[in-house]
Amino acid sequence: MRSFTKVHTNHCDPCKKETLCPKIIRSGYSGLTVIPAGTILGTTFTVNSLTIDNSSLDNSCIKISFSSNILSEDFEGTLVFQFYKYGREKNIKIPVGPQWTFSVKASEAKAVSFSVYDCDLADNSYYTYVVTAKVAY
Repeated sequence: MRSFTKVHTNHCDPCKKETLCPKIIRSGYSGLTVIPAGTILGTTFTVNSLTIDNSSLDNSCIKISFSSNILSEDFEGTLVFQFYKYGREKNIKIPVGPQWTFSVKASEAKAVSFSVYDCDLADNSYYTYVVTAKVAY
């Protein structure tokens, strides 16, 4: 029996920057992160999340761009942003990319944006990506 299922095979490596990789999915959500007054050192909160199903892709590599406006209410300090991913085992949190540090002054609005590539993916799986912010100092 012959299968007529089309499978997208993409041998593009965005880390090599030899060629432009095709975009298959593009999605967006603009958000606002409000840091309430009285937020204490060490507090971590989820800023945004996204679930991606790559079951129909072979050798996939995902680029995720994040942007948000930060509004502080009587908070002054530093926020550390980090991407994490969860696979099928929802209790295992894996950091993706570096941490980003932003300083915020009281009653200030600030825009932040950054991107990560995740090429460490298992075929026929799905991942939930989460952006967290931690009050550092």
